[in-house]
Amino acid sequence: IAGSIWLERFGVVTVSAEQQRLEALSTSERLLSFHEAEVVLKPRTIGIGLGLGNFVPSLARAIPNQPSYAYQPVHAVLVMALLEIGILGVVFLVWFLYSLLPKQIIRQGMSDILKLYPISLVVMLLLIGLFDHYLWTSYFGQSLWWVVFGLAVSDPT
Repeated sequence: IAGSIWLERFGVVTVSAEQQRLEALSTSERLLSFHEAEVVLKPRTIGIGLGLGNFVPSLARAIPNQPSYAYQPVHAVLVMALLEIGILGVVFLVWFLYSLLPKQIIRQGMSDILKLYPISLVVMLLLIGLFDHYLWTSYFGQSLWWVVFGLAVSDPT
């Protein structure tokens, strides 16, 4: 699936100058979003957060006079969570997700292959969350997360 993209990504196949320009632009915009997150970060923000959905409006207030499309969420779920719900909210969210895990998985480990597959999907979503924000900011991403997490914690038998 999309083999040429992977070949281009790892330098096996040469890419066009236009594609290189777009890759460089994408990388610089993603790095810029982390610097913009630092602008919004305040001592109050780190503790209790800005509130769900308030990162982009806060960014617009902190860096005015930009075109509306320039205000983008940070491309990392953990950073977005820390900014919007703060450390207290993230701790509560991790505790809540941990409490939903079946206790036999925690005690016995992953000995059953049927239980390994849904948990691996959750791990994949967590990895995707390191590089994109849609699991936190979009309805589809949130729905995908909770469906996959629900499958992971349900009893497959």
